[in-house]
Amino acid sequence: MGKENAARKNQATVLNMDESKENKQIIDKGWNMELFGKSDARVVNGARRSPFHIITAEEELELIKEIESIGAATINIYGDNLFCFNDTRAKGTGYIDDLDIIIVRGNVFPDLISGSVHPRDIMSSRAVLAHEYYGHRRHRGTRLPAGCWQDEFRASRIAAEYTPNLTDEEIMHLALDAIERKRESGVVVNMDKFMRRIIYGYQS
Repeated sequence: MGKENAARKNQATVLNMDESKENKQIIDKGWNMELFGKSDARVVNGARRSPFHIITAEEELELIKEIESIGAATINIYGDNLFCFNDTRAKGTGYIDDLDIIIVRGNVFPDLISGSVHPRDIMSSRAVLAHEYYGHRRHRGTRLPAGCWQDEFRASRIAAEYTPNLTDEEIMHLALDAIERKRESGVVVNMDKFMRRIIYGYQS
C-alpha cells in the first residue's frame, strides 16, 4: 500500500513538473524554434537495434510486462491504445503528442553487438519506455520543439527520478543519458543533488 501511495505521489509530481522552477529553467535556457527541424514524434536516437526489426509476438508480451511494471497507462486520452507496436507512423520508437501515442519499434531494444558503452545505446527497453512515458507523455503539449536537447534531457532526467520499479542500472543509464544530451549540445553540465547521488553516490 505504501508503494502504491508513493507511486501516485511520484506521478502527481511529474504531472506538475511544468510548474516547477527547475523545469522552467530547463525550458527557458536558450532554446530557439528556428534551430530545430519540425517533427511529429520524439523519436529515440542512438545506435540501438534497427527500428526495422519487427517486434515478435513474444517480444511484445515482454514489453507489455515492462509497461505494466512501470505503472504506465495503456489507453490514451482518445480511448485508443497508448502503446502501438510495429507502427510506421514514426521512424522509430517515440511519442507523438497530437495522437497521444507511443510508437514502439525495433529500436526500443538496446545494442548488444557493437560493444558501445554509451547510455543511449545500451539502456534497457524498459528505460526507453520510461523515457517516452514519464519523460515525454507527461509533458504533452510542451512548447519545446521535438528532438531539442532540452526536451530530451528533461525526459531522461524526469524518468530517472520518477519512474517506479526501475533497477539501479536503468536509473543510472537514464541519468547518464540526460548528462550526455547536455554535453553533446555544448552546454555546461551542472548536476543537481539527485544526479550527483545517482552518478557519484553523494549529493552535497
